[in-house]
Amino acid sequence: MKNIAEPLALDIAAPWPVEPAHVQAVLTINLLHLIPETFVSRLFEEARVALSDAGRLIIYGPFLRGSSYASDGDRAFDASLRTRDPAIGYKSVEAVSDVALAAGFTPIATDAMPANNLLLTFAAP
Repeated sequence: MKNIAEPLALDIAAPWPVEPAHVQAVLTINLLHLIPETFVSRLFEEARVALSDAGRLIIYGPFLRGSSYASDGDRAFDASLRTRDPAIGYKSVEAVSDVALAAGFTPIATDAMPANNLLLTFAAP
């Protein structure tokens, strides 16, 4: 018997075709540095609707720590992203947490991952 649904690919720029309060977790991998700031808020808004009371939003990827890069490689990669599109690039952990708090989420954990990435976990409101 299966107790988990197949993953669902979602478009950050469109409303999510998910029944409200029906999802236990939303996982995004290597997304935030590839989208404009406005879509970060949209991620939290759509996740807030989709997640159940005990739901979690989990975000994996590269982040600024304050205004600092974790490495020279991160600085170079972010610069290359911003050269292609000035609206995208690394977001700071603090800025993402502020958006989360404004959307009613509670920060649960910030875990260090390989290649200077972080795993941010937020509890649904």
